[in-house]
Amino acid sequence: MIRKSQDDVHAAGPENLGGMRVLVAMLGARRAYLVPRALERLGILELLFTDLAVVSARGARGTPRSARWTTRLLGRRLITGIPRRKVRQFPLLAARALVCRLARSPDARQWAVWKSNQAFARRVSAADWERATAVYGFNSACREVLETAAARNLFRIVDQICVPWSVEEEILAEERRVWRGWEPEPRREFWKRLADRERREWELAHAIICGSESVARSVASAGGPADKCRVVPYGICRPVAPAGERPRREGGRLRVLFVGTVELRKGIQYLLDAVRQVGRQALDVRVVGPVRVSRRAAAELARWVCLTGALPRPAVDRQYAWADVLALPSLAEGSANVCFEALSAGLPVITTRETGSVVRDGLEGFIVPARNARAIAERLVRLQQAPEERRRMGRSARARAGQFTEEAYCRALGRALARIEM
Repeated sequence: MIRKSQDDVHAAGPENLGGMRVLVAMLGARRAYLVPRALERLGILELLFTDLAVVSARGARGTPRSARWTTRLLGRRLITGIPRRKVRQFPLLAARALVCRLARSPDARQWAVWKSNQAFARRVSAADWERATAVYGFNSACREVLETAAARNLFRIVDQICVPWSVEEEILAEERRVWRGWEPEPRREFWKRLADRERREWELAHAIICGSESVARSVASAGGPADKCRVVPYGICRPVAPAGERPRREGGRLRVLFVGTVELRKGIQYLLDAVRQVGRQALDVRVVGPVRVSRRAAAELARWVCLTGALPRPAVDRQYAWADVLALPSLAEGSANVCFEALSAGLPVITTRETGSVVRDGLEGFIVPARNARAIAERLVRLQQAPEERRRMGRSARARAGQFTEEAYCRALGRALARIEM
């Protein structure tokens, strides 16, 4: 049985954390360091181990320009809200993270992820943990850390940030058969190594924190320990300023935005089919994000949508202001951050349950079945023809975003940790 923590979102705070001192092993920024910042606010963060970051007590505006360029180059964000003395870094490992970002083939990416995760976890395991009584790691990147913690009889937590590797590969194998030529077939040995790490981490963990019900269900479907899963919805780590009341454009083209990597996992192929069904005379579609499908697939997409490629954050925010609706029909996610961003921008969202979104069907947007282009097309037509409904959903979206602040996440995480038994 999956234990839920959604009802704790507005709780006053953890009742008893028993003097827990948590070491966080986090490779990369992961939602702008949301977890360690939450633990610091709870007063239980002992250390944060990461690869490369800039720690600033003054926030982004007070950070030297050279440091901001470093974080931009490596895709890292600033660490704020955590004392510098608590942060330990392994800068050389950041080079492998850059390889992961730049690699085009699944084999190259998965090999780089496996090597990075293993090297990072080994470095953390060999470091001085000071007064830590618990460790908090992330799926497929903390096996060695958990093994060391188990030998010391420390409390062990895994954050399952996405669906398990085995589940994702099963979904994508089917997609590659249907959408031939869009993405190459990866070698089994690479994703299998990551899946094996993940399973061992589940065995070692006292609890598995999941950002959505979808992730918790996927752990169970992969044969994982459902009784260890705790669902704690993420908070909005990067609010997007609402664009205000969007202009009335009765009968005009619906402005549709997709934000994310252009790949089969994100369901871009079903959005393409939906656009074909509705027609470009009714839709203006922009796709923002790095392209990881074949040149042939990208060329087909470009016939129907505008592919912008990856954009810097300020430019992405301008796309939210331009759009009428966000469409993200993902097949496998954790809890897509762009859905939170769209809600905070006052955009209705068309998405799937597999996205792990907090969107409620008919209120802040629509939940459609995965792999169902017709359902997407029907919702797009409905919103195109009903501007008043769009505006109503936009207002509901902003209100919904207000329920999932960073403060609310901090309280919910604290409550979840307080209820875990060793």
